[in-house]
Amino acid sequence: MLSAEPIELPGSGHAGPKIAVENYRTLGPTGIGTEQYRGLGVFAYPGLHASCADRLRERVPPGAEVLELGAGSGAMSLRLADLGYRPTAVDILEENFQAGDRARFVTADLNGDFARGLGRFTAVMALEIIEHLENPRHFLRQARACMETGGHLVLSTPNLSNPLSRVQFMVDGTYQWFQDRNYEGIGHITPLSPWLLAHCFQDCGLEPAWIGSFGDVGKNLVGWPRMRWLVRMMRPLSRIPRDLDGEIYVAVLRAV
Repeated sequence: MLSAEPIELPGSGHAGPKIAVENYRTLGPTGIGTEQYRGLGVFAYPGLHASCADRLRERVPPGAEVLELGAGSGAMSLRLADLGYRPTAVDILEENFQAGDRARFVTADLNGDFARGLGRFTAVMALEIIEHLENPRHFLRQARACMETGGHLVLSTPNLSNPLSRVQFMVDGTYQWFQDRNYEGIGHITPLSPWLLAHCFQDCGLEPAWIGSFGDVGKNLVGWPRMRWLVRMMRPLSRIPRDLDGEIYVAVLRAV
């Protein structure tokens, strides 16, 4: 089994990448919400893992080797194994990972040169991780280095183009999921618009096979009539496709 050198996590007052680790260490394998997969907490928007697994299955047959970046509790790695894939999981916290009997695990800081020694994979999953990292292009280049040419990357991140996020920016200059409490609490440090992501993909040898979104912003507007009215007014003024109205941006990318 491939192993990695132990990583010294930078703390307050130390030089190095900003990594919001302590809250995830406290959460342990239970995750950040109520959704679980076979007893393992899902560190993502409810339903997102299942939807992205379906996107993968449309393009990659069972039996393929799949790399999961930012594996959390191992819920997605376990799901991939159940679907017949051969997963390798990468995360900075080995202690949270609970699917070691079904997936190879590698400890790594995804801000760094994590591709070294990992090998090549038919597909890569990177769900709800790029917004936690300092340099999205470096991360995407490292992910591409782990992919076979023609392989697929399934990526997700909070969607800055959804109507609630756009209205929130108009009101106070912040995006949905990118306020101070998200920055310090869950480590959302890098907001990425679809426009910027498109350029990052092109710069890093990845071409879109499918772009869309997931989740309904409407559930956030219950009991918030002023914001609900502003969101309703924003939609007809927007040139952004309705496919990007969901809370989470999702891309399926092909390595070229």
